[in-house]
Amino acid sequence: MKMNFFMFLLACNFLVAQEAKLTIYNNGFAVVEETIQANLKSGRQQFLIDNLSDNVIPNSLMIKLNGNVYSYSFFRKSLFNEILSNSINKDVTVYHKFSNEKLTGKILSFFPNDNPRLIIKKQDNSIVLLSNLLEYDIEIKELPENITLNNKYSFEVEPNKSGVQNINLTYQINDVSWDAQHFLIINDQTNTASLSSHFQIYNNSGKDFKNTKLKLIYGDVQKPTGFNNISEQQDYGLMRFSPEASKMNITNTSEEELTGLFIYDLKDDFSILNQQFKKISYKSADNIKIQKKKYAFSSFEPWQNTKGKVDAFNVIELVNSKENGLGFAIPKGIFSIYSMNKENIEFIGEIQTNGININNTEALKLSRAFNINGREEIENLDFDGIDQIETYKYSFSNNANNSEDLVLLISGDFSNTKILSSSHKYKFEGKRTLRIDFKLNKNSEEQIIIKTQRKQNRY
Repeated sequence: MKMNFFMFLLACNFLVAQEAKLTIYNNGFAVVEETIQANLKSGRQQFLIDNLSDNVIPNSLMIKLNGNVYSYSFFRKSLFNEILSNSINKDVTVYHKFSNEKLTGKILSFFPNDNPRLIIKKQDNSIVLLSNLLEYDIEIKELPENITLNNKYSFEVEPNKSGVQNINLTYQINDVSWDAQHFLIINDQTNTASLSSHFQIYNNSGKDFKNTKLKLIYGDVQKPTGFNNISEQQDYGLMRFSPEASKMNITNTSEEELTGLFIYDLKDDFSILNQQFKKISYKSADNIKIQKKKYAFSSFEPWQNTKGKVDAFNVIELVNSKENGLGFAIPKGIFSIYSMNKENIEFIGEIQTNGININNTEALKLSRAFNINGREEIENLDFDGIDQIETYKYSFSNNANNSEDLVLLISGDFSNTKILSSSHKYKFEGKRTLRIDFKLNKNSEEQIIIKTQRKQNRY
């Protein structure tokens, strides 16, 4: 049977992991914690791990045992180079990927450089040089002995006792991810809604997770950096990472140190195989109180003279509190929103959310308001010697025969900005949003004037 040489994998008879813990972050990586058993002798020695997935970030691997860890190195050899370099005089069949032509013979030589070349002696004793090996599938009937098909991690350790003992591994692995899908069905008659959410988990890490404790984290979380002062050398696919022993940090990050929002802890053991996708039901809620309003959105930094149109949208305001029928963290994901009346259910659209913490409010835009127009302009720009003084004017018009509640949201960094005066009552929502609520009467116009002082950095 035709096989690509990348299919040659050795089953590694390594120490079997006991219970594993998997923490998946929503920016494409996960942290794995597992315990293995090793039979260690007394004294200082090398401890080798060679059965981890290729998607493990090498400098993230940390171990902890009853004893001392002195140094750590990581080696990676190209599977391509290692198999062919150790297959001289072995029978080989080469298939051209595009023409389906094939040739058989023995490998005479292999040159592993930037443009690998393979020399084959055919059965009629003629010599063939293959220079572009990416165009070929290579089948070797007998796999070479003593070749390294997995990454190797070498630790210099000194256990406090000899014999079989537990070793805790913690490492970061790529290509494990999750996202959330939320379904919000609005009852137009009662201004209430129902919510159902589930998680979608993807595993392309090269590792099977069986009977695993699962946590999902969302938020702006940086990837673990692992060891410090790592030097990298490359020599025909060989990668070596050797941190200074004095700089090694093998302590596990505590849950309190995570900067993301802990969102989900699966109580039952969880299993997901490599190249598998799973859905898990998260939360549901009925009789959610919602508020429908017309919102005017301004998507620019307020001190930039864009002179742009301010668009108004039909939105719903989702208040994440127990009083409004929710009161649990809603993770980052897609909201699919439906509107339900007595006759049918209408799909309104899909909206991305960055997550709604408890007691926070999310404005979900549904559609553009056709009867409200808005405009922003800078009336005056001046300096008081150091600070920048700006006056903004927002003009809105309502072409309908009914009054509309509007909210003007001005986005920007207000950490160094002071409001000197405003024609309407305002409030800050965090450091990035200035909010003004007002009513726009039927067939009327409204002007909002804001004067700001933007403080300059003083050195």
